[in-house]
Amino acid sequence: MINLNTFFKNHLDSVEVSDANFYKFVEDHISRLKANNDAGAYTTMYDNTLSLLNNYATALSQEDTQYTQQQGSTISVDTIIAAFKTYTSRTEGLINFIFGVKSAEYQDFFPAGVTEYSQATKANIEVLMRRMVVKTQKYVGKLGSEVVTQFETFYETYTETRRSQLENIGRVTANRSQTEETRVALSRQVMSNLLVIANQFLGNPERGMDFFDQSIIRRNNYSTDEGESATNTVSSQTTQTIFKGFDKSSSFILSNLGATSLRFSISTIDNTAPAVYGITISPGDTITASVFELNPDGGDRLNVTNLDSETTGKYNAERLP
Repeated sequence: MINLNTFFKNHLDSVEVSDANFYKFVEDHISRLKANNDAGAYTTMYDNTLSLLNNYATALSQEDTQYTQQQGSTISVDTIIAAFKTYTSRTEGLINFIFGVKSAEYQDFFPAGVTEYSQATKANIEVLMRRMVVKTQKYVGKLGSEVVTQFETFYETYTETRRSQLENIGRVTANRSQTEETRVALSRQVMSNLLVIANQFLGNPERGMDFFDQSIIRRNNYSTDEGESATNTVSSQTTQTIFKGFDKSSSFILSNLGATSLRFSISTIDNTAPAVYGITISPGDTITASVFELNPDGGDRLNVTNLDSETTGKYNAERLP
């Protein structure tokens, strides 16, 4: 029997489903609502869902716009840093030529050596740029005004571009929060639609699923969704895979419905049980076990092995929500 807790969970609020696939799933769902709305029974449901889908689409668009701006500003910042490092390396040769590598003036520019500049990161690049501005201004009589102007330009351009980048990063974070809020609201609406439609077509899941295409949000053809269960038989001395495609945080209710001992285990290979790990369940017994308890090494296949040499076994397995 399926765990009744599953009906109280918002299954559509899942990180396993991408924004793009979730949008397509809901878009498909409302088109199905419209196609089945000859009597007008789903008009309110359709309107509410469409409104929330539009909010979600707007949030996704704003997030994408800010993200592209952030990426552009990041490229600009990186370009300025690269240009500064190249110009500093060239200027080091000039400073060495004028003052000498062992001079006090040279040490004034490069107290930790040239590698301090070549290995600079965003954490210290602004400090180094500012240093080059101050030091070239100090020795402008020997180095010339063009060198000073170039370092001033690097510093001013970098600080302005870096500030813009950080602002864009902040906007992307804010827009991501907005996207998540609109997605949660939309997922709750669609989950409510699902429960209403399920109640309407109770006992007739084929008709109820006319309103949903779950394949859009499945990770792959073998994914096991939370709350799904399977009842089947397993031949004597045979191992078969029950579920695939779950993660390491999953847990299962495992029941032995037959007259033979069954061994449940987790592995990474179809129809194969690990030699060491697993839990044996006697006829008539039921247990709850996590992936770790079934195999500390993990895996994404739940397998069952019939330990009897003659009799067919029977089981029920359910992935907990």
